[in-house]
Amino acid sequence: MDKLLSSVFPELTGSHGYFTSSLVVLHLSSTSSGNHCPDCGHWTSRVHSHYHRTVEDIPMCDIQVVLRVRARKFFCTNPHCHRRISSERFPGFLESSQRKTTRLNRIMTQIGFSLGGNPGVALCQRLGFSVSKDTLLRRVQEKSVKADDEDISVVGIDDWAYKRGQRYGTIIVDLQHHRLLDLLPDRSVSSVADWLRTHPGIRIVSRDRAGIYADAIRQGLPSAKQIADRWHILKNLGDAVERFVSRQRLPTRDHVEDLDPVERAQESTKPSHQEQDKLKRRQMKWDLVQRVQHLRENGPGIRAIAREAGLSRKTIRKYLSWTELPVTR
Repeated sequence: MDKLLSSVFPELTGSHGYFTSSLVVLHLSSTSSGNHCPDCGHWTSRVHSHYHRTVEDIPMCDIQVVLRVRARKFFCTNPHCHRRISSERFPGFLESSQRKTTRLNRIMTQIGFSLGGNPGVALCQRLGFSVSKDTLLRRVQEKSVKADDEDISVVGIDDWAYKRGQRYGTIIVDLQHHRLLDLLPDRSVSSVADWLRTHPGIRIVSRDRAGIYADAIRQGLPSAKQIADRWHILKNLGDAVERFVSRQRLPTRDHVEDLDPVERAQESTKPSHQEQDKLKRRQMKWDLVQRVQHLRENGPGIRAIAREAGLSRKTIRKYLSWTELPVTR
């Protein structure tokens, strides 16, 4: 066991451990006689105290591996250094305050770049270690390319979902080097415009159909040329064809020939099934809005209306402010 541990962790030695059918726990300690101060770099071997760090490592045969590392704290013996006590460092193996080893974090970062949030979580679970989608996205964000260090001239801007249908952010990608530049916490005009102002060398911006990004580019970088990528062009074309075809739904030829000219005109202007379903849903929503407003007129508070209607208080306040149903695309 000692030879195996020394080959995998050359700076650590194993004292003991235990394992079950789903978990392997290894107790490790450092073989170094001292440590460098993280501030002044002074070498010191004067030990202050000991403590244990519990970290997760790469799974072994689909079995979770947990390391119990016995670390030390050292006195800094440099009289000119303001730091008196420092924790032991394990460079290349375990960074400060990390709960996973460096090599496991590298794997998680690659999975985050390749698959993203939820698909990446599913793969990680299949490989034998647990992680949340937020952690994978943080790994991606930490590895974002520093735009100030690169000659960025062509970028792509699009939205991405923290939680689909509820919370969105903005992703900015370098289209020349195929690398992530930044993840913005929202998709507002101000945040995107501020980011573009700090990168005046950008000449071309590829964006989606959202009007907020067009406004942000005009405000933050008016000299940049706005274009649409192939996916959004095909998406626009597909939506346009679908709307056109839905308006052209006509009865069969035999049925049309049996109608007189007046009935033919009425039949051609009859709403399609898709439009009828849309009108029906709008009417149901407007009935709900009127019900909420009627309850409010009769005296109940917003909290009571929310309980009775099964809606959130934010939605109730929105419905109370409506005088007509907003037009949606």
